[in-house]
Amino acid sequence: MRASRGLNRILTGGLVLALLAPAAAAVQVRILSWNILTYNDPGTAEFEALKRIVQALDPDIILFQEANNSTGRSRFLTDFRTRYPYNYLGPPFYENPRNQVVSAFPIKSAGIIWCKVGTTQTNFERPTIWAELDIDSPPDGAADVRVFSTHYKSGSTTTDGQTRLNQATEDDAVITGLLTSDPNYQIYYAGDLNCQLGDAPLNRIQSHLTRLSIIDPNNGSPVTYPSSGRIIDHILYSVALQGRITNQRIFNSATGTPPPPALSGDSATASDHLSLISTVDLLTTVTRYPPSITAAASRKTHTTAGTFDIDVFAAHPTEPRKDGPTQVVVTFDRPIRQFSNTNDDVQVTSGTVGNLAINGNQLTITLSGATNASPLYVGFAGITTAGNPALGCSDVLCIRVLRGDVTTTTGSETSTVNSFDLIATRAQLGRPVTSSNFRSDNDASGTVNSFDLINVRAQLGRSVTGCQ
Repeated sequence: MRASRGLNRILTGGLVLALLAPAAAAVQVRILSWNILTYNDPGTAEFEALKRIVQALDPDIILFQEANNSTGRSRFLTDFRTRYPYNYLGPPFYENPRNQVVSAFPIKSAGIIWCKVGTTQTNFERPTIWAELDIDSPPDGAADVRVFSTHYKSGSTTTDGQTRLNQATEDDAVITGLLTSDPNYQIYYAGDLNCQLGDAPLNRIQSHLTRLSIIDPNNGSPVTYPSSGRIIDHILYSVALQGRITNQRIFNSATGTPPPPALSGDSATASDHLSLISTVDLLTTVTRYPPSITAAASRKTHTTAGTFDIDVFAAHPTEPRKDGPTQVVVTFDRPIRQFSNTNDDVQVTSGTVGNLAINGNQLTITLSGATNASPLYVGFAGITTAGNPALGCSDVLCIRVLRGDVTTTTGSETSTVNSFDLIATRAQLGRPVTSSNFRSDNDASGTVNSFDLINVRAQLGRSVTGCQ
């Protein structure tokens, strides 16, 4: 039965309802992060290797570090103009920029995060940059994700270490502000941090982001800077992307068989760092809407005959079996969580919620005691978006409860148990219970027998109004 809206005059228990905009869609996006050392001059072996790797990996978004050499950079953007019509280049504004965002999606806004050099007030000349991207197709004019491309200060002096920590601290402050204003902000942060696991700057940036574990799947190595054997290139993400990043890998064309047109030696030729790529399932306009119901079923097990579902989302049928709905499985358009972690997160107009269980974007509700011959309204005020506990679901599910309504009336009309229900049940007596006749197994015993016929006869004349 389709989720009902605008029913606050009917519902009790403080359910808050609102008319929702269309639910957000998910878009799979490939993101590449890579310290390329330099674009190099067009036509050189290094430049051509770089191009072949990008062609082979075919990312949607590229986060380059050490994006210098204006001639090579201009040629690269020209050669890939159709694939990546948008780009944002960070400072310095003479010929030594360190960060760049190259995108197939429109850049709605972009910015720079400066930090001190050591303990002085001089801005570090190669700051972190960010860009907000509109990934809808067609673009709706609103940003959906913020990507960061960063290259922390290299070197082993005390000043170098302090500058790295300064950079992480300033970046974390920006990220903290974003997540404070919207806990469901989609953030993808990547680059050459010149930090290894356990280093203070990396720990700082992990205050509000999670580091993605990433290896070369062909040899199991996590090393990103082969000449030193160190792990200094990293990907981090916000809680809104938890469980939404897949196929993450360090790409080294020398291990395994590289996808064409990449050649086996291209990684080593193009750069002294290896590239990092992943697939991210990004939600469009994710911060605007609470979770929305996409499917719902009333589920019962008919002993050895099996488990059978009645769709209670689309067609407004009734639940005709004994005890009404006892298990309702609700599917939402995105991962969900409970706000209070109690059964009060789901509210019903009759009966009792005995248990709630969440698996990704699916909620299983255990119910008992729903009133017969009455619409049962189920509200989800305490079911929220996984990354944002402030966004509770305002959808309401209506299930018509009418024992013995074997033939059911769909839609908004009143449904009544009548002779047609008796005839339908009698026709199934002694037959195996299947997906086509399980409604006649009124007591869910696994067989259609005289007890089912008696149950239907006992309900003759009872009715339930349609869902409003």
